[in-house]
Amino acid sequence: MNNEQQHALLRKMAQLMKSGLETQTEPFPETEKEFAAILDELRKLDANDVEAKMVISGFVDHPYGPDRQRCMECMYYLVHREWCDLPELAVPGTRTGGAGSGASDAPLRRRALEAAMTTIDDRQLREIIETLLTRSPETEAFPRADSHDDVLVVIGRVRTAGNDLSAKLVIAGFTLQTVEHQEIEQACESCMYYLVHRRFCELPELDLPVEPEWSCRLWRI
Repeated sequence: MNNEQQHALLRKMAQLMKSGLETQTEPFPETEKEFAAILDELRKLDANDVEAKMVISGFVDHPYGPDRQRCMECMYYLVHREWCDLPELAVPGTRTGGAGSGASDAPLRRRALEAAMTTIDDRQLREIIETLLTRSPETEAFPRADSHDDVLVVIGRVRTAGNDLSAKLVIAGFTLQTVEHQEIEQACESCMYYLVHRRFCELPELDLPVEPEWSCRLWRI
């Protein structure tokens, strides 16, 4: 699909939602099994049946719910292409959302990821984190949390993010490569919270599997 075709499809989707298309935003899939069932429904559709895809996956043209969920924060969103690459959807979306903007926000995906985090193993979650950071590498890596007060502020914001994995990664300033700060290489493997044999960050507010060469601004010696 070229740019012109993509924009035409995006306009079509926006018009459908503006015209009052009712989509299945509820109930959210609370488990990975329920998420898989929705994907099965999508796979049965004709690949070009965009309206049916939108209905089943719960598209709306504005940020959704109290967390204001958007395509922008979804692990499947390709920022530079403005595209959802979940194979069962494969449709355009926008970064910001908002009524009338032509956004295509499918809240089921992010909620499903949060639910899946309780059932998947460290390896799978580590791969998800790497995917998120590869597709949206701009996190709050700087300024570093050099003082105790700085740490408390960042940790407070991480707590507020709850189970929103994307937000936690951004707030904590995760990077896929070691950050050098004040002539010190701040890698996960040299941090006091790193569990060597499990390759895991045990800081309670993060509690995530990591790679030794990754880094975040809550690094402590």
